[in-house]
Amino acid sequence: MLTILHFADAHIDISNYGRHDPHSGLPVRVVDFLKSLDTIVETAIDEKVDLVLFAGDAYKDRSPAPTFQREWGKRIMRLSNAGIPTVLLVGNHDLSPSFGRAHAMQAFDTLEVPHVHTVDRPSFLTPDDRVVFIEINPRFGGGVPLSIQAGADSPKWLLELLLGRTPAIEPDCWTDGMLMLRYDQGIFTMPSELPQCQ
Repeated sequence: MLTILHFADAHIDISNYGRHDPHSGLPVRVVDFLKSLDTIVETAIDEKVDLVLFAGDAYKDRSPAPTFQREWGKRIMRLSNAGIPTVLLVGNHDLSPSFGRAHAMQAFDTLEVPHVHTVDRPSFLTPDDRVVFIEINPRFGGGVPLSIQAGADSPKWLLELLLGRTPAIEPDCWTDGMLMLRYDQGIFTMPSELPQCQ
């Protein structure tokens, strides 16, 4: 059985102008967040999980201070050094609002940190580390109708996994270029050529 440790919304740089820890110099609220993150990392290592999945928002904003990046990086490096495959989904708080600019977790890709995969666009991670498709920060509501319409029925796949079945995932049948205009009424625009799938 595959063991996955999932967490999200670390927001480790929320300090709220509180007092500072005399030993680290960090705001005490940040120290609290880091202690929780340490517990997550220690649990992953102690339990020898097969995968750590972080579902976005390491920081509260897109331009974290280098000190906060250092502290986040220390924890992710512990997972890397333990050989635990770690997937970091880039959340809306981590993503740069400008095209072509690096996101807040870009350094892990740039430095090619072993066992750490940063995912900032739809892709699928295969056992041989190829990236084909994964949903970014899916919400069961909001944007999931677009994913389903485009061929990625993640709620169905999740239910099949929970029932002990292997979902029939066809990455070649993903409809590229689809646009969802409204999710409350399911209005979609389709590209001119669609994949021929069952």
